[in-house]
Amino acid sequence: MLTQALDIARQDGTHFWAWRINADLNRLKIAPGTPAPRHCPAVH
Repeated sequence: MLTQALDIARQDGTHFWAWRINADLNRLKIAPGTPAPRHCPAVH
């Protein structure tokens, strides 16, 4: 199961990191509509 999860993450890494970024922003309780820093290397 772990190997399958890693394969899915490898194939769909962008969605995984987008989810992680959204989760981190939600954890920090950033107001909706706040523009993300364009220089952030994690955002492509």
